[in-house]
Amino acid sequence: MSEYCEKILAGSRSWIGRETNLIWGRYPVEREPIRRWCHMVRCENPLYLDEEYAKKTIWGGIICPPLMIPIFGLRRYGPSSSGPEIDWPPLKEGEEDDSAMLVPPTAGKSVVNLGGPIEFVKVVRLGDRIGKKEKVVDIYLKQIRFDPEAFWIVSETTYLNQYLDPVAILHNTLVKHRSPEEIKATTPEQLTQIQS
Repeated sequence: MSEYCEKILAGSRSWIGRETNLIWGRYPVEREPIRRWCHMVRCENPLYLDEEYAKKTIWGGIICPPLMIPIFGLRRYGPSSSGPEIDWPPLKEGEEDDSAMLVPPTAGKSVVNLGGPIEFVKVVRLGDRIGKKEKVVDIYLKQIRFDPEAFWIVSETTYLNQYLDPVAILHNTLVKHRSPEEIKATTPEQLTQIQS
């Protein structure tokens, strides 16, 4: 391991365990978005679409498709092409929207999101509110074809319902790597530019 990347890694590893605040999704779990999503992905499961069928199951009504949990956990959608951005529920005074993934400092700027598994812990029902918080779990160096010292960042996003019960946990891995030019520019002089 180069001294340059080793020093950056030491600083980055201080991010392990850092967690964002719990940020609530913009909308409650609603039937109409579920219906549209199911039609879009050609999911015909009556548990998500047919109220009469769903009432006769152990769930007692329509439930949210597990893969929609992260969608209902979204707060910010960015600019809207159909009108002004609506900020609801509004942030409290002094509260920051830190729902963006925590990304520690690394030697490279290029990013590859490898994704990861998601665990579904609890059923989500119509009317539930979904919030999320993200945590950095691990950071290490591992060689890839483009960079002999790429930074691997492992995170966990926990989705919770209005009772603060975890409903899903997403495990994700990002790889941040240097370009060939950045690798060539790695010199001992760059060490002086790293904050101690």
